[in-house]
Amino acid sequence: MAAWQWDPGLMNRCRWNIKRIRQRHVGYRYVLGLMVVLLLAQPLAQAIPLLNCSLVIGLATFLMVALTRVSPLLNSRIPTYCLGCLAIGLEIIYAVMIKQGIGPGFAFTFAHVVAWIAFFGLYLFRMVRALVREPYVTTSVVMGAASGYLLIGFSGGIVLDALMYLKSDSFAPLKEIYNSSDGVVLRLPQMILGSFSYLTSVGTVALVPVSLEAQVICTLITILGQLYLAIMIGLMLGRFHHRRG
Repeated sequence: MAAWQWDPGLMNRCRWNIKRIRQRHVGYRYVLGLMVVLLLAQPLAQAIPLLNCSLVIGLATFLMVALTRVSPLLNSRIPTYCLGCLAIGLEIIYAVMIKQGIGPGFAFTFAHVVAWIAFFGLYLFRMVRALVREPYVTTSVVMGAASGYLLIGFSGGIVLDALMYLKSDSFAPLKEIYNSSDGVVLRLPQMILGSFSYLTSVGTVALVPVSLEAQVICTLITILGQLYLAIMIGLMLGRFHHRRG
C-alpha cells in the first residue's frame, strides 16, 4: 500500500471552499433581508414614488456583485452580469422618464419587464442549483430558499404592473383609480402586495383580475408559488443529513 503523502495545497483549497461557503451563506441572509425590506417598504413607496426603483437597483447590484461572486456556479455568471446591467440601465431610464413626467411606451415597457423577469428568473434558477449543492441544510440555506420564494412574488408584481399599464381595465377595483398618468408609479406597491396575495393562494379583494390576461398571470403566480414550495421542501428533506453524536 502506498504511503499517504501530505499535500500542502489541499488544506488551502479546503479552507478556500469553506470560506466561500460561509460567504455564500451570509449572502443568503442578506438577500432575504433585502427582500423583506422591499416588501415592508411598499406603504412608504406610496409617499416616495421612486423608492422601489432605488431598492430594486440595490437588490440587483447586491445579487451581481456579492452573491454571484461566491456562487459555486461558474458557467452562467456572464449572462447574469449582462442581464443585471441591462435591467439596471433600463430601470434608471424608467426612473428618469417618470421624474420628467414622460409615460413609457409599449416597446420600452415590454423590454423593461422582460429584462427584469429574465434577470430574476436566471438568479432564481441559479439559487435552486446552488441550494442543491449545499452539503447540509442550515439556517442560512433555508433563508436562501425563502428569499427565492419572495422573489417570485416581487417578480409577479412587476408583471402585473406592466399589464395594468398596457391594459388599464385588467383589474376591477383599480381601473378607475390608476387610469390616469399620476398612477404609473403609485400603483406598483398595490401590484406587488397583490402578487404576494396570489402567491400564497389567498387572493385579495383589492386586486380582482377582470381580463383574461390578468387571470392567466395571477394563476401562474399561484402555481409557481406552490411548485416552488413543493420542490424546495423536497430538496431540503433530500439534503438533510443526520449527524450521530
